[in-house]
Amino acid sequence: MCHKTVACTIVLLSAHVAAAQSCSIDRRSPMAQGCAVSGAVGIHMPALLDFAIDVRGATTTPLAARDASVDFSDDGTVTKESAGPTYAIRSNRSWMLMVKASSPNFSTTPSRPKPSSDVTVRVGSKPYAELTTIDREVDAGGRTFVALSQAINYRTTYYLSDDVPGEYGIGLTFTVTAP
Repeated sequence: MCHKTVACTIVLLSAHVAAAQSCSIDRRSPMAQGCAVSGAVGIHMPALLDFAIDVRGATTTPLAARDASVDFSDDGTVTKESAGPTYAIRSNRSWMLMVKASSPNFSTTPSRPKPSSDVTVRVGSKPYAELTTIDREVDAGGRTFVALSQAINYRTTYYLSDDVPGEYGIGLTFTVTAP
């Protein structure tokens, strides 16, 4: 679709320029003659971005808590790291990857609020960003034509005094922009 639009734009610009100029050939001349009309074309190149995220066929990434009961610190907390999905980006300009939670708290069964900020997110060895309902930058890069796979990691803090056994879930939105 983009190529068709560019081709149409070039044809329209060329036709417009050609209509503004003219030339003529004297047919009575014994030498072969030609007629030339100069013109120019212009193309507006948009930001091109290719973003793919691989959740390995799952819709939910489990956050490691299976052995949390044996790792609690003296203050009753434990922090666990979990591997998340991988992603790849190709772009003709700089870009930013951001993440946000769908709500300020996990949905839980039984109903017990757990803040989304108990989970932090990072890419590779970059600093962790607290998960909130506001977009948080987790990675950024420049122009790249070869998409390299990057790992997203989660770190979850569990509280002995607040977190009850049950199922916890929260939606995440990953957004890529080319500012």
